[in-house]
Amino acid sequence: MNDSVIGFIGLGNVGAKLAGSLLRNGADLVVLDIDEERVRSFTDRGAAAAAAPRELAERCGVVVTCLPSPAICAEVMEGDDGVLGGLGPGDVWMEMSTTDRDEVLRLGAMAQARGAAAVDCPVSGGCHRAATGNISIFCGGTRESFDRVLPVLKMMGRRILHTGPLGSASVLKVVTNYLASVHLAALGEAFAVASRAGMDLTTTYEAIRISSGNSFVHETESQVILNGSYDIGFTMDLVQKDMGLFLELADRTGVDLDVAPVVGSVFDDAARRYGPRALSPMVVRRLEEAIGTELRAPGFPAEIIDQEPETPGQEVPVGTGPRTLEKEKQMTMRTKTIATWHHTKRVARTTANGSREVAISLWHKWQTRRKCELCGLNKVGSYMSDLTQLVPYGQSWTDEDGHHEDAGYSHPRIFTCHDCAPLIAQRNTRHLQKGAESKKAPRRRWTTRGLV
Repeated sequence: MNDSVIGFIGLGNVGAKLAGSLLRNGADLVVLDIDEERVRSFTDRGAAAAAAPRELAERCGVVVTCLPSPAICAEVMEGDDGVLGGLGPGDVWMEMSTTDRDEVLRLGAMAQARGAAAVDCPVSGGCHRAATGNISIFCGGTRESFDRVLPVLKMMGRRILHTGPLGSASVLKVVTNYLASVHLAALGEAFAVASRAGMDLTTTYEAIRISSGNSFVHETESQVILNGSYDIGFTMDLVQKDMGLFLELADRTGVDLDVAPVVGSVFDDAARRYGPRALSPMVVRRLEEAIGTELRAPGFPAEIIDQEPETPGQEVPVGTGPRTLEKEKQMTMRTKTIATWHHTKRVARTTANGSREVAISLWHKWQTRRKCELCGLNKVGSYMSDLTQLVPYGQSWTDEDGHHEDAGYSHPRIFTCHDCAPLIAQRNTRHLQKGAESKKAPRRRWTTRGLV
């Protein structure tokens, strides 16, 4: 047993991408899958391979399973050469499959009986985000267990939510997958009606995207529907499994449902027509055939690729207080939000002092790994301290997109990390305020050599 070695069982559509993130981020990885070609694709990149689940568990302190169904996971865990036979005190079992809470609790109790910890940590956000390490991860288990696996989760995902005790993450995963399936079916109906009403489908896509009808499913799956590839990396049988888990959960909890049975029957019908391994967005073909029109529009991709750079994972705070929400905003806000927040802060402070001119410091989010020109470190998600200007008092200084108007004096762009950007902003603001008081624009600004 070695706590620094991670074992990963299940290199399917999602599992291979999660394991790839571990390998890319320097994990000592041991893999196992029934597909030898998939295993070879990892061993060629430096991972080790195990011949059986028990062997993998004996070699690794952390064992991850990411498998297609609860039945397959039970077989891998409880078989004669299964994971449970190789787990021991101090080990951790991480269940990343979409599965049933009761099954997680059952297998988790068996792992705990052998002295190991157990957490369920399914992912959400699509294969394209799993590939880049930007996917979201739910994690259920004790706080102690969550803290222990958090460094591993941060290598695979961007937003990590501690959902509560063991099994809670699986409940939320089933709930969120149900919502995604509902919206996929509804989007097909929306496009079909819009098409028959004579609407351009590119315009329809944009209208939905900027409206209250928007969703993550629309921004991703609608694109491959309009392209005609339907390729989202998720199949009908997986939707049927997820819908079944949601309906079983509702039945056990005594909730009578109206929408879920109907949506489930829609996907069952699509699976009968096109096969259980057909891509799940092909559910829309039922409507295309019914109206005699393919729902297509030019310019949409055949496959969704995550364009955002990989960002180190963060735990998502839970709560409704303004401080908690503000922390979450700071984790996810884009350039415009960052710029607007700093504008407001600077203007309020300087105008309160009665200065004739207002010092403004604007930060832009820089989306790639760059070297900070102050501390010299390469950091992901650096910031650009830019356009510190003297703007005449009362003059409009930013457009609707958060960009400065050319109404003052600015210094060259300086690329800095998040830690160094506030230093530049503070020094620039003080320097510009001093220049404003003397009614002269300072001729020199903060540079990489300092304030000159």
